[in-house]
Amino acid sequence: MHSALLVVLVSAAVAGGVGVFAYGAACIRSGIFVRAVCRLPQDRSLLPFRLPDEQRILLTFDDGPDPDVTPRVLDVLERHGHRAIFFIIGSKAEAHPDLVREIVRRGHIVGNHTYAHSPWANFLGSRHLIRDIERTDDAIEKACGVRPKLFRPPLGVSPHFLRKVVRQTGHVVVGWDVRSLDTRLEPRDVIMSRIAKGLHSGSIVLLHDRLPGADSLAEATLSLPLAD
Repeated sequence: MHSALLVVLVSAAVAGGVGVFAYGAACIRSGIFVRAVCRLPQDRSLLPFRLPDEQRILLTFDDGPDPDVTPRVLDVLERHGHRAIFFIIGSKAEAHPDLVREIVRRGHIVGNHTYAHSPWANFLGSRHLIRDIERTDDAIEKACGVRPKLFRPPLGVSPHFLRKVVRQTGHVVVGWDVRSLDTRLEPRDVIMSRIAKGLHSGSIVLLHDRLPGADSLAEATLSLPLAD
């Protein structure tokens, strides 16, 4: 009887531990394995980057730059006077260095999004991820002269060793609190409804400048009213 109860308790503990581990890895906002900036604090001096004082939300763009979409996104941001973060893939920085330079020239922030956006980058161990991050930093710095200090893991997956990795590389992890899920094949009004429901003053929004229509999503998001 006692042995059976012990087995049940141990099994429950293991299942709970696995659940916490999986949640910590899958949810960048959890803070279980690494602390990430997922909202703008009231005290902007606490941020590892600078934003205009009047800017109440932050748009972030992953997976670029894209020669067709990124320039249109930059035009939208310029019209709104909005400073954004572009989390750049290293191989694309090498393919389109002129676009990386243009992002920086227009006053935006560049971040590291790994060299090839492989989901395996998060699971091959700390030494592999460190090499990947450094290779991507090199590619971005060569393109624009700026070495990124911000990092966003592919898919937002945060392995248990990520804290150790960014401590060694000197990066700050940036997540989000509004995930547009714009990579899904959904009507734009569905995506905008999702953004609008989650958007508040201080929100960090995840978008992708490799997708057609990213400029119109950015335009619509920046035009949404903020209640707080």
